[in-house]
Amino acid sequence: MTTVDHRERAALVHRADDSLGRLGGTCAIALGLSYILLAVVHVLLPEEQQGGGASPQFFLSFARAPQLLMLQYAVAALGAGLAFAAVPAISGLVRRSHEELVRWMATLAYIGFGAVLLDSVRFLAFEPARAALFAAEPPLRAAILANDSLLYLDAQGWFGFGGVGLWILAVSLLLLRDRLVSRILAYVGLCVALAYWLVVVGFVLQSDLIFQIAAGAGGIVVGPLWYTWLGLILRKRVRR
Repeated sequence: MTTVDHRERAALVHRADDSLGRLGGTCAIALGLSYILLAVVHVLLPEEQQGGGASPQFFLSFARAPQLLMLQYAVAALGAGLAFAAVPAISGLVRRSHEELVRWMATLAYIGFGAVLLDSVRFLAFEPARAALFAAEPPLRAAILANDSLLYLDAQGWFGFGGVGLWILAVSLLLLRDRLVSRILAYVGLCVALAYWLVVVGFVLQSDLIFQIAAGAGGIVVGPLWYTWLGLILRKRVRR
């Protein structure tokens, strides 16, 4: 291979990296904003729908007023789709020094966001009919409640929050160790990872308090900040 070939290949790789950084940065910013929108919609939900889960109050409330919760799941699906462009771009910031580890953690993030996407789409497709059936057919209520968890691929968030949290933890530790970004941003990432895993703990222990605290901190404050800040960094590097 000649020197010209090397240069052409390097130029193609550089353009591909710029394209990935631009797209991934934009999607990371949009993902961060989607978290804020999710939090706003959650606050506006009727109290019976905020906790989710299998309860008569939830199904009856959702059958009467499904619009906001449907919007919430639609935004969650959109955000998970955006993550498939954001994850490789963010991972690219630290991949060169620890490629195997970063690829492994990024794969967990893909699985996690994929689970969120599929569960959200399944909810949008099936939950309105289930709620209508619950409200119209009292004899079927016990069966619907008993089989509620079968609707979800990741009912306790082990992948959607746990797997994604491990990826965020690994990226943030590497960013901190190699001093690639502000230490504050790296510490924000560690807080996001902790919040994600507290969501899993809240699901497992069936603790609404832990879940609400973790989801509030991760969804309203540190989560949007981390994704948006990294997205701006990625886009700024492309412009240089």
